[in-house]
Amino acid sequence: MRVEKIFPLKKANGQCWPKMKEAQRSALNRVSAQLRSREYSTVENNCLCRSKANDIVLANYDRFGLPFSFKLCKECSLIRTDPTLDQKSLDSFYKNDFSLMHRGSLTATDEYFKRFLAQGESFLELLKRLDVFDDVRDILEVGCSAGGNLYPLFLAGKNVIGFDYDANYLEYGQKLGMNLVEGDFYQKVSSNSQDLVILSHVLEHFRDPIREICKVIEKIKENKHLLIEVPGVLHIGNSVYTPLNYFQNDHIFHFNKKHLAVFFTTMGLEILHSDDICRFVLKKPESWRPRTDVAINDGSLRGHYISIQDYIFKTLLEDKYFPYRRVKHSVGNFLRGGQEL
Repeated sequence: MRVEKIFPLKKANGQCWPKMKEAQRSALNRVSAQLRSREYSTVENNCLCRSKANDIVLANYDRFGLPFSFKLCKECSLIRTDPTLDQKSLDSFYKNDFSLMHRGSLTATDEYFKRFLAQGESFLELLKRLDVFDDVRDILEVGCSAGGNLYPLFLAGKNVIGFDYDANYLEYGQKLGMNLVEGDFYQKVSSNSQDLVILSHVLEHFRDPIREICKVIEKIKENKHLLIEVPGVLHIGNSVYTPLNYFQNDHIFHFNKKHLAVFFTTMGLEILHSDDICRFVLKKPESWRPRTDVAINDGSLRGHYISIQDYIFKTLLEDKYFPYRRVKHSVGNFLRGGQEL
């Protein structure tokens, strides 16, 4: 059987994993109703390589059962949500529905903060391994949520500032003494002022990642750094276990490590570190200039889409017939007294 023939994947029937809380289901029902009534509008979302009509439709529903299509570009291997919510609808979704639908709570819990605290500690250790940590004083995080990523750096004496649109989640980190600000960073942070900018699970939410990443790079000093992590496609088996749990409507693009390497190089950045988790540490060179009118593609990506579709097929089968990673997680969750990771 040709792998391509299994696509699009069947709807997951709204059976999300982990199991949804009641508050999440209420938010999901509200979003579904707004899509049906067209209160939430959608627009076409073209590939970053500018190729058209050369896609494999991987799925027509996201992990919550919402009707969004996810397309794998045969030209460059990038997966995108197409169509996606327009900017007005996205703004409303993030303001009114995102926290409840994804997190099940309007405020940050201790468990939520601890999960990101562990991630922040891993960022700190990575920066030390790369001999970058001591050169960093001023740190900006875009999309900081409750500030868990920044807190270990804050405790280490770094000058941290974070921006997010969710005031309720920001309050948790503000009470710990961190400078966390509601709203957009661009007008409030000076150009060439930061030693390190962190984007953790943010890049995939940008409708125009090329233009947005240029705005971020503007704020970094020459020869200083950018740390980016995204939920990589080729890490599904170790994170959400099955592609049925991976695709979600607010992820506009779904990156893989090889594509991101081309993306960052095209943006004029030097890659200091990359890994299979899709975590990159990048350096802004001297005399950097923004590059907004570019297509993200080169010869190294030709045929890479085959590896992507094969991996998705493999992880789908593994989780269906040999769900050892999911079982391991469930056992650990039980031993911890039912707490979510």
